[in-house]
Amino acid sequence: MNKKYTPSYFIKWIALIIGLSIIVGVVYHVRIYEPVVCAAEGISDYDPARDRQRIIDMFNADHYWLTVNTDYDIGHMLDTHSPNRFEPRYFGAMPIKVIREEGRVVAWCAYYMRTMYQGMILFMDVHAEARQKGYARKLAQFAECDLRRKGAHKVTLATRVANKAAQVAYERMNYTNMGISDGFVHYEKKLR
Repeated sequence: MNKKYTPSYFIKWIALIIGLSIIVGVVYHVRIYEPVVCAAEGISDYDPARDRQRIIDMFNADHYWLTVNTDYDIGHMLDTHSPNRFEPRYFGAMPIKVIREEGRVVAWCAYYMRTMYQGMILFMDVHAEARQKGYARKLAQFAECDLRRKGAHKVTLATRVANKAAQVAYERMNYTNMGISDGFVHYEKKLR
């Protein structure tokens, strides 16, 4: 039996394939894909008028623990919401979140999408008087959620080799030690 393949035959098959693709896409977005909403009590956006000097003071007090760069410009980071002045593509792309007690910042973090699928927590800082209250965990969880929402499959961060307390905290949060370089332990956490 010789079956003739007419143009209408191919049109029907193409329409069927397109129809099935649309159905699968709708089912995925309705049933499987759940929009991510990141919210945590007590976490706020950085307010320059209210928080800038306090974050600068905290950064200066903890400078050794936060970066190897002796001339890191924290003011530029706060003003441009970017990790540095050398990569303009990140200007405005780095959220800065804070936790306040009695109106003063006691913890803050800054994070951004380093690549299309990798988020990075650049800074995580908790004031000495506010440690051991779970603020770092709370900020990290918020940052992870927001980065996942933006498409990150993994998050990276780093801490000084001597900062054993931070290493224990990150490992409890399921971060994996990826090795040591430049005096920092580098961590990674898969999000998907």
